[in-house]
Amino acid sequence: MAAPSGISALTKSLHISTAAIIAQNQRVLVLSQNIANAEVKAAPGHDVYKRQLVSFHNVYDRKIKAPLLRVKKIIHVHDEPIKNYSPGDPMADKDGFTRQPNIKPINEMADVREASRSHESNLRAFERILMMLQNTVGLLKGN
Repeated sequence: MAAPSGISALTKSLHISTAAIIAQNQRVLVLSQNIANAEVKAAPGHDVYKRQLVSFHNVYDRKIKAPLLRVKKIIHVHDEPIKNYSPGDPMADKDGFTRQPNIKPINEMADVREASRSHESNLRAFERILMMLQNTVGLLKGN
């Protein structure tokens, strides 16, 4: 039975899965940037890299009459940087301290794993929905 919007339930499910895959891809990208910058020291007088978080929300799509997961915004976390006394370091300030982001790579990796699992689940759903659509077309053709 077709959905009230004229879009089949399977097609609607494809849209929902695709939106979730795209949102989780953006999350993994942001987490990867955090990991890549976790140990980057800031030059004296420059800002330390700010850890970023992804905020999600559901956006109702009127065309398919369903909520879709979207990235609402990228949040820059303003944690205090980690200061290490290292007077011989070329990145040290006049007092001998280096500054780097307050990012724990192990926590970021756990978040990447969670995002990857969500991405994988939505991809599997997408593949199964496509298979069902292909089977439906095959049945309608009489194969």
